[in-house]
Amino acid sequence: MTVQPEDIARLERQNPAALEDFTVKLNGVTRVLTLEVNGVERNRIYLDNADDQFEMLLRLVKDQFIAWRAPKN
Repeated sequence: MTVQPEDIARLERQNPAALEDFTVKLNGVTRVLTLEVNGVERNRIYLDNADDQFEMLLRLVKDQFIAWRAPKN
C-alpha cells in the first residue's frame, strides 16, 4: 500500500482528538456511490445497481463490527 498525497494532508490536518471518518453516500437518482474520507471525496462510481451495492457495503461494515465484538474462543 502506498501513501497518497491525500493521506499526508489528512495526517497534517488531524485534529487533537484524532477523529477520522469515512462516509459512503448513495445518490439514488443518479445511481452514484461516493466514498469520502474526512470530508474529502476519494472515489465516485456509477452503478446500475447502486442501491444494492450500498446495502452490501452497509452489511459488510455492520458484520465487521459484530465480528469485532464477538468473543474469541
